[in-house]
Amino acid sequence: MLTKLHHSAIDGVSGIEMLGALLDSTPSARRETPPPAVPATTAGEDPSDVELLARAVVSLPRQPVRMVRGLPRDTAPHRPAADHAHPALRRPDLRGRRSGAHRHPQPRRPRPAAHPPDRRQGVLRREDLPHRRFAFGSLSLPTIKAIKNEMPGATVNDVVVAVCAGALRRRMLARGDAVDTALVAMVPVSVRTAHEHYGNQISSMIVAIPSHEPHPRARLEHAHEAMRSAKELHRGIPAQLLREANHTVPPALFTRTARMISTTAAIGWIAPPFNVTISSIPGSPTPLYCAGARVVSQHPVNVLIDGLGLSLTLLSYEDHLDFGLTADRALVPDVWHLETDMRAELDTLAKEFGVENA
Repeated sequence: MLTKLHHSAIDGVSGIEMLGALLDSTPSARRETPPPAVPATTAGEDPSDVELLARAVVSLPRQPVRMVRGLPRDTAPHRPAADHAHPALRRPDLRGRRSGAHRHPQPRRPRPAAHPPDRRQGVLRREDLPHRRFAFGSLSLPTIKAIKNEMPGATVNDVVVAVCAGALRRRMLARGDAVDTALVAMVPVSVRTAHEHYGNQISSMIVAIPSHEPHPRARLEHAHEAMRSAKELHRGIPAQLLREANHTVPPALFTRTARMISTTAAIGWIAPPFNVTISSIPGSPTPLYCAGARVVSQHPVNVLIDGLGLSLTLLSYEDHLDFGLTADRALVPDVWHLETDMRAELDTLAKEFGVENA
């Protein structure tokens, strides 16, 4: 079963929640009583251009106010993360001493040299073609969690990033691409609150993934450090501020600017500041059913950003992590080999940590 929704309306988390309305938690389909009939109503007449302009003029002064409201009342919770990540921006405490977090700094692994989009590498060069290739597969979620448990502080997402980085490294080596510097990934992050269930409430982190590292254990260590640092920077900005910032630009100007950037990226004038997108979405840990049939797997099909040729999207379901690989057909014709590389990389990482790959 294929469901198709536009990304401008919802994000991945909302998509999974909406899909839950179509699926059941038991083989027996739900029987719901139809809601009572509601009298037909009209939405009124369409506003004229003059009315739309008047509404826009009235709403513009409110946008900066909404953005200011997104600022934290007390910046103390956000200062440690920002100070910790940017030594040049550290400010002394007014009482003449640093906080405890800075008196005992933890050792950090040096950040790898982030590789900007480069025409020399096939994974990075984007042709302006509409054709796509799609590959899909599954990874063992218990194996990923077992690997995560072998490294203190690591998360499931750290292992996922390490697996993706290792798989990309395998594919680039097979194609003769350079692997001496780290690729850069755009990692979407949900900024929705507990009261927000639907819509498109996402931000993103730019992360240097360890595709340059030849050793699997070191790749996971680098991935853990890169993700931790990126999360610290991201936590330094309130989620509400990230959402309200989009509303400070007039929609007409925002639309035209986005189209211009999209066009220039497609013809190669502007390259995105990352090489690949890696998105991981939490799904149902229990079996799901559709009209009595058990759902075996769920494979997300993501979009490609102009100037980019590959997107990796993963979705957890029961005891496995289903993934979908969307690629430019001319740029990554061997995308099915990347699916094999993903499974091989997880197996290599499991052997490195002495974990059985289920």
